[in-house]
Amino acid sequence: MDDTTKMLADMGIELGKLAVQKTASTIGTKIKTIRTDKDLENTRRQYEEIINELLADRDEAIRIAMAYKDELDRLNISDSDIDYLHNTISRALDLMNSFNDKSNQIPEDQIEPFKQLISKETLKSMQLLGFNFRKAIGEPLTECCASFIESKLMNKNTGKTNGTKKSR
Repeated sequence: MDDTTKMLADMGIELGKLAVQKTASTIGTKIKTIRTDKDLENTRRQYEEIINELLADRDEAIRIAMAYKDELDRLNISDSDIDYLHNTISRALDLMNSFNDKSNQIPEDQIEPFKQLISKETLKSMQLLGFNFRKAIGEPLTECCASFIESKLMNKNTGKTNGTKKSR
């Protein structure tokens, strides 16, 4: 079970406990018990306790709902974000390829499938199926960029460019 699934399951359990503890029948039973008490001060105090518990439970339910919403927002990518991602990653792939000389460039027909992988239609469909973009695309892309940058920096620092010595 990944961290996200565990977190969502834990929040679901919390919400379930909250619902069971504070059902209408439980509150109704408490109110019936209070009504039999003849001491007005004690009755007032018990009603205040019930009200305070209900308010605290409401706050807890809102906290859990917001956590669910935050997690859902973190996992779902909006249409405008998908368009932005597609355009940015397409430009990044083209830019990284342009750093290589002609003999080392990746042919466009090999880059195009990566661009199609991040098209709006593909991303929306995969998102509906529960695909984890950050893990499947974001992490490998981050590693790819890091490797690319490191290789360019290593070549620069060692005086080599694409396997040849720099002229000084």
